[in-house]
Amino acid sequence: MKKILLTLLLVSSITFAADKKEYNLAEVMKTLEEATIKILKGFLWDNDQWIIEGAHIIANHPEPEGGMLKYVRPERRTQAFGKYLERLDKLVRETAQDIETLTKHKKKGLAADRFNDMLKACNSCHAVFRGW
Repeated sequence: MKKILLTLLLVSSITFAADKKEYNLAEVMKTLEEATIKILKGFLWDNDQWIIEGAHIIANHPEPEGGMLKYVRPERRTQAFGKYLERLDKLVRETAQDIETLTKHKKKGLAADRFNDMLKACNSCHAVFRGW
């Protein structure tokens, strides 16, 4: 029963990633927040499946409708700023993929290190986006 439930959760996560619906920035960030918490809980409770599921969602999250630059203050909407945001997003996605892969290969210590890297990339993006 437990395996069936976990499989259904994973399938729903993959379905979200493949969904063609347009999401606004708040919806994307809410999903990323929930997935990040799922990864953290996975490490805290030693639950590899939660780590894998959360990392998979983050690695495959949709782009917000109209792209990130649409949500930046107008005076900051430059091509260079957009490229910088794209690099940070790519870094978040790549570290999430690493977390998923490392956890699947039972290298949880390395996955935890990559989780810290992912959080740094997330915070960097928020700082740049808001001009902290």
